[in-house]
Amino acid sequence: MAIKYLSGNRLQGTSAERLATVQTDSTLDFFTSQGSTGWTDSSSYIAYDSSNKKVDVSTDSYPTNLSDGFYLDLQNANYLNGSNIPTVFTFQFVLDQTAWSANGSCDFRDLGIWLSDGTGSSGLDSLALIVSNTACSGTGNVKKYKFRAGNSAGWKGAIDASTSSYERLEDNNSGVTPSTTQGAGSDGKLGFKIIRESASVIKAEIWNDSTFGSGSSATNSYTFSDTSLCSNIDDLRYIAIQEYKQGSASGSNSASFSDLKLTYTTPITCNLQTNTIWSETDTGKDYIWSGSAWTEVA
Repeated sequence: MAIKYLSGNRLQGTSAERLATVQTDSTLDFFTSQGSTGWTDSSSYIAYDSSNKKVDVSTDSYPTNLSDGFYLDLQNANYLNGSNIPTVFTFQFVLDQTAWSANGSCDFRDLGIWLSDGTGSSGLDSLALIVSNTACSGTGNVKKYKFRAGNSAGWKGAIDASTSSYERLEDNNSGVTPSTTQGAGSDGKLGFKIIRESASVIKAEIWNDSTFGSGSSATNSYTFSDTSLCSNIDDLRYIAIQEYKQGSASGSNSASFSDLKLTYTTPITCNLQTNTIWSETDTGKDYIWSGSAWTEVA
């Protein structure tokens, strides 16, 4: 609906319209318009398919760094142009599990996608989705999709229980098991989202409908519980797709990543008069403008 301007410095509109007075959302749609511009491919086991706008990954080597894979520095002039990812964002993508059979070894056979502050081997802040195929004992027997938040940590591994340096969801050996026939279309495709609502609130979702279609919703939703850990994850500027296979790992684990999108929120100047009242038509709540922020009226 259109915003209504009432007498006495009062406005009436939706919650989204109120938020639009102080912030704006922008979306980077990777591969769709710019192909692989700015991306670096340092791996023989990861390849960009320009015809189908996807990245194919197999697990056949044991690299040291994230930079040994397929990665993008978002500070590239074609993307965020010298800036890091803003605090509030949603990163979504489609994963097509093209090969999967259980690993019988305690060695890793994993792949994944990372948002990180660097491309080395350790000391990294990162948010990731890891396809873990490892058969260690107890809670290390992990053949699942694992979301992982790390602060000044290494990038490999999803088998260890959560610590002060990182948290994984689901924890232990619970979670969604990969399959080449998963998804609403039984085509191996699932949709994934990493959602940062604030510095300390980070959520993650798995969607059976890989198109994120209208009327569909997440089939698995998670929230990282360690808000202190989340708050310390900052300066994210890289997207990296990587794989790693230790010596005696068996089984198989291959996937394709497509439809990568990063939607981020940035502040804008609000020129409304101080003490303006906004009545939200969709929530029934009232807010007052302090000159720098909206505050709900009790």
